[in-house]
Amino acid sequence: MKQLSALLVLFCQLPLVYGEDSIPDQPKPGDVSAKIFTHFNISLDPDNKATAFEVKRAYFGYKRELDSHFSAEVKLDIGSIDDESEFSLIRRYTYFKNAYISYKTGNIKTWFGLMDMLQFKVQEKFWGYRYLYRSYMDEYRFGSSADLGAGIQYSPSKRFTADLVLSNGEGYKNLQFDNFYRIGAGITLNPVPGLTLRTYYTIHTSEVHQMIFSGFIGYRFNHIRVGGEYNHQLNYRFNQGHNRYGYSLYSTFEFSDKWELFARYDQLYSNVLPEEDLPWNLSKDGKYLGFLIARAGSDWQEIHVMDLETREIMEDHVEWVKFSGISWKGNGFFYSSYDPPEEGEELSDVNEYHKVYYHKIGDKQEDDILIYENPDQPRRNYYVGTTEDERFLIMHEIESTSGNALYFKDLTAKRSEFIKLAEGFEYDYGVIGNID
Repeated sequence: MKQLSALLVLFCQLPLVYGEDSIPDQPKPGDVSAKIFTHFNISLDPDNKATAFEVKRAYFGYKRELDSHFSAEVKLDIGSIDDESEFSLIRRYTYFKNAYISYKTGNIKTWFGLMDMLQFKVQEKFWGYRYLYRSYMDEYRFGSSADLGAGIQYSPSKRFTADLVLSNGEGYKNLQFDNFYRIGAGITLNPVPGLTLRTYYTIHTSEVHQMIFSGFIGYRFNHIRVGGEYNHQLNYRFNQGHNRYGYSLYSTFEFSDKWELFARYDQLYSNVLPEEDLPWNLSKDGKYLGFLIARAGSDWQEIHVMDLETREIMEDHVEWVKFSGISWKGNGFFYSSYDPPEEGEELSDVNEYHKVYYHKIGDKQEDDILIYENPDQPRRNYYVGTTEDERFLIMHEIESTSGNALYFKDLTAKRSEFIKLAEGFEYDYGVIGNID
C-alpha cells in the first residue's frame, strides 16, 4: 500500500506547488465522471421465476489538467471480484482503477501511476460494448486492463503511434509483491481514414517468462465498423509449455444515433501437453458446456455436458446434485452432491452428508473423485469454486441462509488438504483473488 499512498500524496501536492508559482496558463476546472451499469431482470424460466434489480458495475472519477503539460486522474471501480461463486458475485468491492499523473509535450506523452493499458483500450474502444461483454483480452485474462507502472507514447503524426510500458504486471487489484515486471511495446497505424492497425508484444519476467503477442485490425466506413484480433500467449501463468491462443471477430451496423445491431464471435484454444490427449485448458476453450437441469420443479439437479462444436449432448451424466455449481478445472469440473436417496425418499426434505467431487470428462459418475466430506456435520452444505487461474479450490461451509466458514486447497500440490481461512458462521466470507 505504500506505493499507492505515495502516489496519492503526489496528486494532492502538485496543485499546491503550482498554485504558489506564477503560471501563464491557468488550469482548467476538473472533470467529475460517473458511469453506472444497472438493470432490472425477469427470468422466463417457469421453474425459477426470479426477478431482481442489479448494479453490475460503477465507475467514479475525477480528472484535471494542472497546466498545459501536466494532468492527473483518479478513478474508482466498484464491482464483483474474480471468485465467481454465487456468494461472491452478489457482493461489491471498490478498487482504484486509475491513479496517475501524465506529462505531454509536443509529440511525446508520458505517465506514471495506476493507468489503463493501451493494448486493451484500442480494441475495447473499437468493440464498444464493454458494459455487455468485455473485450477479448480482458474476458480471457490475457492481462489486466490497468496496471501500476510508467509509460511513454510517441505520436509524430496522426497515422503513426508507438508506445512502451513498464508495469508491475499484477493488475489494478494488487500492488507489486515481487521483483518481476511486465514490459510491453506496441505500434498503432492509421494509414487511411477509418482503418486502424495495431500490433503489441509483452513479456512478463519471472523464472519462467510469460509472453503475449497481439494483432488487431479494424475498419469504419459509413454506418458500419468491423474488427478482428488475434492473441497468442506463451507460458500462461508462468507454467512452462502451457500456451493459449485465439481470435475475436466483431461488427456493428448503426441504424441511427439510438439503434445499433452488433455481433461478435470468439474462439479460444490451448495446446496439448506431452502425454496428454486433450488440451490442458479445455474448460476455458469453450469446447464443452456443463449445465444443470431440474425435473418437475424438484430441488434435485442433474449435470450434463454438451460438445459446443457438434451441439451433441455427451454421455457425461451426474445425478443427485443439490446446492451446487459447476467449477471447471483442466479436463473436468468440481460439484457438490448427496448420496442417492433410498427409493421413495427422493422428495424428502432431509438431506445429509453433502460431499464435493471432481468429474473428469468422459468418466462415469461412479468413478468421480471424492474431494471432501465431513461425517461429523451431516447437515452442513459445501459449495466450491476455483480461482481464475485454477490453482486454488475455494470452499464455503454453510450452516444456514447466512454466514459461512471459508477454506482453500492448493490444486497444484499433490495430496494437499483444505486449509481454513475463516471460521464461524457470523459473517459472510469470500475470496477477492490470489497472487502467485
